[in-house]
Amino acid sequence: MGPLQLRNRFVAAPMERNYCAKDGSVTERYIAYLGARAAGGAALVHTEAGYVRADGKGRPLQLALDDDRHVPGLRALTDTVHRHGALIGMELNHGGRTTRRDVNGHRPVAPSPVPCQVTGGDLPRQLDTADIHRLVRAYRDAARRCRQAGVDVLTIHGGHGYLIHQFLSPVTNHRDDEFSNPTLFLRLVLDAVLEQAGSGQAVGLRISAHEGHPAGLSADATFALMKEVPLDGLDFLGISAGSYEAGEWIVQPGEWEPGILAPYAQRYRRHFGLPVGVAGRINSARAAARIVASGQADFVSLARTLHADPSFPRRVLSGAAYRPCIACNRCIDELHDNQPIGCSVNARA
Repeated sequence: MGPLQLRNRFVAAPMERNYCAKDGSVTERYIAYLGARAAGGAALVHTEAGYVRADGKGRPLQLALDDDRHVPGLRALTDTVHRHGALIGMELNHGGRTTRRDVNGHRPVAPSPVPCQVTGGDLPRQLDTADIHRLVRAYRDAARRCRQAGVDVLTIHGGHGYLIHQFLSPVTNHRDDEFSNPTLFLRLVLDAVLEQAGSGQAVGLRISAHEGHPAGLSADATFALMKEVPLDGLDFLGISAGSYEAGEWIVQPGEWEPGILAPYAQRYRRHFGLPVGVAGRINSARAAARIVASGQADFVSLARTLHADPSFPRRVLSGAAYRPCIACNRCIDELHDNQPIGCSVNARA
């Protein structure tokens, strides 16, 4: 993965957990949680999506990357993960229209004033050009903080209906200025983050292969947009799917086929020639092996699977039994209730 070597093909995906303090700072619980996933054998352990500016905070207990005072806590996370032989990644994000004033104290901002009914329907303020460039600098500064904290991998969140995705989508970008070009904001963010990345860091982009609802970006439309973006400076791509209007594609229900998003990943792997990871209900050794062996992806991104069993990678690689995620989504229910998330099959989660 760029300048880095992963010890296996299991990646702990970004997953919100409600384990941070109210000001977004790291807690001992958060450190212990990521440390357990690193000790469990994952090659790369991501934090959740961290907000790069205060008005991008989407949940009361979300990780903050918006201020230099958070660097020592991020360093504590990094040191713990490294002690267990894993790499650590942080995902840079801004919630845009999905945020709420009662959570972060700010009116939501977005490419266009299109409310997100799923999160309460607050009318967002349309970003002007100057503030868009300030947001680009916020991504850059967050990348710098991660570098100072010793983070190995920077992942830019370009999917799931968050701010970058809002610029990409015709549902949420109704502008008539230069930012009517759906990829311009993403390209500026990529340049800013790559500028701050250290020589030993890998930088990647996470996207939704499609939005998941009829009015949104289809798989073909998303792929066409990505071909317009200069991705050659990146070290990997992460493929997910969905938006807030189609949340079942972000967190798939238990009835859906394990590895359901893998065919979308294969297209990106063939065209762009970058290492590609894929998420999406990969809850068994068989599903993971099938995805890699078939050439659909280079690594698998696991969220709920490692929530259910932090030692899933180590146990799979040694042929031992593991505790499978049953996709009951108790964790997601508790996330939306702003509770520290638990797990139906793992009492220690």
